[in-house]
Amino acid sequence: MSATNGDSTPASPTKEQWDELYKDVKESLLEEMGEESWYIIIATVITVSPQPHLLADFWTYVTTHDATFSSTPESQTRLSDRLRDMLLKLIVLIGAPQVLSAMIPLAQRQTDGKGEQERGELDLQQWSDITLPSLHARGIEAITSVYGTLWPRIFATFGPHRAQVGLHEIAIVYGLYLGDFSRLTALETELVAFTAITCQGLRGPSLWHVRGLGRVLGARGADDENPHMRRVKDVVRGVKVAVARAVEFCGPEMVARSGLDGSNGGLGWPNVGDVVRELGGWGDDG
Repeated sequence: MSATNGDSTPASPTKEQWDELYKDVKESLLEEMGEESWYIIIATVITVSPQPHLLADFWTYVTTHDATFSSTPESQTRLSDRLRDMLLKLIVLIGAPQVLSAMIPLAQRQTDGKGEQERGELDLQQWSDITLPSLHARGIEAITSVYGTLWPRIFATFGPHRAQVGLHEIAIVYGLYLGDFSRLTALETELVAFTAITCQGLRGPSLWHVRGLGRVLGARGADDENPHMRRVKDVVRGVKVAVARAVEFCGPEMVARSGLDGSNGGLGWPNVGDVVRELGGWGDDG
């Protein structure tokens, strides 16, 4: 995607480029990831990238050329709802300015530039059943599914900030956002987290989410060689390949930013084998 227009702005990808990405990402994913993980990966990588506005072009491509989403208004509404949920989850993973840089062009494309005048943000009724204790409980459940019994070990590293940051992490990051599975499943949500963190070149947190993705897929223990664990590792490897392909699609700046090529002085992206070597395994909880 290195071509530019005459004014040196990057050109929008061609249909052929989208076709190739579509094919490469889908073929990298094993069946355990479900039928819709492919577009979640692509949309997440684009949103994290230096060209988040391309999410609007991706929307046009999918709703024009994929029969699943081009056939009925209902299918497009469902896709829109799922992408919105992805974007909301990304607020706590990459920050609101980057998310809005993807969401506003997407919304403009979806509404033909008309926007939305109804002030739904003032309607508090939609929040009437949500309490901090309920978010805290949901957050504990969600964070435990990803980290197992090791999340208190991570929280211990927060030092004097543990009480405040820990409460925010449990009730808001996980309770409000990453523990909400009403649109995206638990597996799809962890896929968003893994993809977003990996694409920022954050190897340590990325390794934890290699582990988290494997755990959501059923990985446990430290024996990587039994048939079940070999399969889980293959699934996670496929996800890593799919994410890498989407990163490469976004161009050399994104490749460098993500640390995929190790040019940022890091060790590159973590591998599934690093979970046992560096973290002691996938956890022994149920």
